[in-house]
Amino acid sequence: MKRTLAVLVLLSLNVALFGQNNFNYYFNMAQDKYAKGSFNDAIKDYNSALRNKADVRNEYNIANAYMGLALCKMKLKNYTSAIDDISLALKLKPEYSDLYYASSRIRLEAKKYDDCISWADKGLALKPEFEELILTKARAKVLKKSYADALSDIDTVLVRINPRNQVAWNLRGEVKMDQKDYKAGAEAFSKAIEMNAQDFPAF
Repeated sequence: MKRTLAVLVLLSLNVALFGQNNFNYYFNMAQDKYAKGSFNDAIKDYNSALRNKADVRNEYNIANAYMGLALCKMKLKNYTSAIDDISLALKLKPEYSDLYYASSRIRLEAKKYDDCISWADKGLALKPEFEELILTKARAKVLKKSYADALSDIDTVLVRINPRNQVAWNLRGEVKMDQKDYKAGAEAFSKAIEMNAQDFPAF
């Protein structure tokens, strides 16, 4: 009887560990394929990982898989499905600020600029100094031609958070160029080049 009970316990442990390992295996494969730009293959592996989500204890890992899946679909311009996936992640972990960044990026790519700004604001309520999220919001405002508002967000990063944010300097340069303020644009691009002499777009 004791032997039978011990075998059952061992089998239960093996099943749980196998499920966890399956999730990790497929998730890591998906991450690697995403990094290489193989988005369709990455989607298959993210879906395989999520089929094992019941055995994963850390819900952030599951949210990351949904986020990876959403970003792959964004890259493939399947925005509706990407929004569905990131919504599942947000429902699971609404306190996870990276999900709001992903949600904003997807809506930016989908040219839903007001939605992008709205989701950025929700994320910034959780993490006010999230530089990438502020700049995603600024980019949406640039595309809406709301240049003064965009500059306010960019300067929030450069003045209050990180004066060495190269992306922010480049974006500031772009805004100034759009405003035909070429001197200020050149100054902003020069700041980016000071930080990285190989920043060819700034040149």
